[in-house]
Amino acid sequence: MKKTVIYLILVMIGVTASGGSAYAEEPVVIAINIIPPYVFKKDGGLTGIIPEITQIVAQKAGLPYVVEVYPWARIYKMGLEDKNILLPTIYRTPEREKLFKWVGAVFPLKLWMFKLKKRSDIHIGSIEAAKAYQIGGENEDASTQYLIRLGFIQGKNLTAFTGGKQLVQMLNSGRLDLVVAEELNFQHWAAELGLNASDFEKAYFIEGVQANLNLAFSQRTNDAIVEKYKKALNEIKKDGTFEKVLLKWGM
Repeated sequence: MKKTVIYLILVMIGVTASGGSAYAEEPVVIAINIIPPYVFKKDGGLTGIIPEITQIVAQKAGLPYVVEVYPWARIYKMGLEDKNILLPTIYRTPEREKLFKWVGAVFPLKLWMFKLKKRSDIHIGSIEAAKAYQIGGENEDASTQYLIRLGFIQGKNLTAFTGGKQLVQMLNSGRLDLVVAEELNFQHWAAELGLNASDFEKAYFIEGVQANLNLAFSQRTNDAIVEKYKKALNEIKKDGTFEKVLLKWGM
């Protein structure tokens, strides 16, 4: 998929003698996916709590950066293979701990399995019980990876899709029994499809995923860059900026 560059900001302050020229020549690529209501497009740009916090941190870090929009699976691949890639919407899980360089948590989310309310035949009392149903999740998402780790099998009782709206469509049509999603994401996808969110309900809370959205860099990123971002995030948490942004977006 051709990449969409939403905006480009080159910040030339704060470049130190150690690696300063390298920073200027190779900006940090903030690779972000659209996940309303946390990240969405408006007036030709990006808005939402995640773009706002990420931009504040990036500007405070004082290094050149670009923001590019991709599907999540593409972002995850970039994070595994490329250098200077910042992933601002990644869950921190045991599987991923050594794959990325972690900057810090942004805010917590809760992941659920959703079903059609009229499906009175579906009862989930445990994660093991869910294996009897057809479940859909997003490709390379932390929840999907978690289910695979617990023994769910792609092509048997688990199907991974690239987009959230497709998950809701498949659930609504009866081609899936359950889908894994964050509540506000699910409601937004249903609304975009013209569906009534009240026709669906939560079937099971997924406790096993540490559902904090984090800022994290690809392993090939210079440690000095990572440390600048860590320092910037810690500073905005200490000076009250971080909390103000959370309150602005109702978090």
